[in-house]
Amino acid sequence: MRLPASPVARVSLVALALIALWTIPCLLIASQLVMDARTMHRPVGAGGIFLGQLMRWWIWIPITPVIVTLTRRVGRRVVPHLLLLAAVSAVTAVAWTAQALKNGDWQDQPLTTFQIIYPVSLNYALIGYTAIAGVTMAVDARRRTVELQKQLDQARLIALTRQLQPHFLFNTLHSIASLVRTGRGPEAVETIARLSALLRESLDAEQAPEVELGREIEASELYLDIQQTRFSDRMRVERHLAPETLSALVPRFILQPLLENAVSHGIAVVPDAGTVGIRSAHRGDQLVIEVSNSGPPLPRGWSIETSARVGLRNTMERLCQLYGALATISLANTPGGVTAEIAIPWSKR
Repeated sequence: MRLPASPVARVSLVALALIALWTIPCLLIASQLVMDARTMHRPVGAGGIFLGQLMRWWIWIPITPVIVTLTRRVGRRVVPHLLLLAAVSAVTAVAWTAQALKNGDWQDQPLTTFQIIYPVSLNYALIGYTAIAGVTMAVDARRRTVELQKQLDQARLIALTRQLQPHFLFNTLHSIASLVRTGRGPEAVETIARLSALLRESLDAEQAPEVELGREIEASELYLDIQQTRFSDRMRVERHLAPETLSALVPRFILQPLLENAVSHGIAVVPDAGTVGIRSAHRGDQLVIEVSNSGPPLPRGWSIETSARVGLRNTMERLCQLYGALATISLANTPGGVTAEIAIPWSKR
């Protein structure tokens, strides 16, 4: 749960939580005392008993933040905790003494009452103090673990993305070299310009793990333009994009490895003209993206877990890092070719 941004709202929320927390033992103990008194047929006022317990337990409301603050500052150092424990036990003993004197117990003997109550108060203070300090340490340790895991996941995402970009870059440079060798200089220059635009897009969005699908489609168009320059009229692109999906969030550059796979294993390996298809749909609570090609089918026994190359492997790992088990990716033979499908949780900014 995130605390409100306003300092006043945060303090109010924490105060209400502490009041609720320390009212619980008041209710439990007061109800037990009332039941015991009625079992023994003694006259008892439930309201008076409850107010007496409030005097004992609400004293912990201002004490709790002090223990939490000290624990976060000194950690496991024993001496500061012992000094604060002694002070807490004395304060609670004073509160309990005041409650006993109010009830008429040991009237006009406050010192004697305090001396009798202090050992009991010390035991309760030790239990309460240990619980508060222990929970604080556990919560802070958990928070640090989660933060470190987030940093690790982000570092892995960045590393995977950077691994993917050189993979595409080398293939594109190879295509440019092929254009130059075959005397298609103007097309090579145009391809270089498109590659520059694609790399600029990559650098501009380097810190964003997710982008809108519409922007991802724009980046993929640069890649497809590069490939259409290479394959000329042998390559046709079909797009069937549901309008509502264009504002949905997707992992940055998630289409690039799928399109590269469709081109390199579809268009590039058949002599005739081929088709690359891009489809998107909103199905329930998922965004589904399909990239298909009209190339040869996958060989028997092919598996994305064991047979996929660097682009698809990176895509699998990125989806796992971002969405865990909520995302799926698959490649399958379909009529007329092969289709890659990605399903991720539906999300918008």
